[in-house]
Amino acid sequence: MREFDIVFIHPPAIYDFRKKAILPGPIARTVPIYTHMFIMLPIGMISMASYLEERGLKVRVFNLAEKMLIEKTLDVEAFLG
Repeated sequence: MREFDIVFIHPPAIYDFRKKAILPGPIARTVPIYTHMFIMLPIGMISMASYLEERGLKVRVFNLAEKMLIEKTLDVEAFLG
């Protein structure tokens, strides 16, 4: 990730969701496609990235929860370090 000027990281709502069972709370009813990781990116994050790219910066929006779902054995600390 070091080839970018700015990296926005969208973390899961619950960091260790892969390790424990999680029961959804009332917020689950307000999200159209609910997962306990909230993997949908906030529109503001995408807007900020677009704004900065238009001004010449190299920007990456990174969905950490999605990567954790795809790569089941991902060591997050090592990946981000």
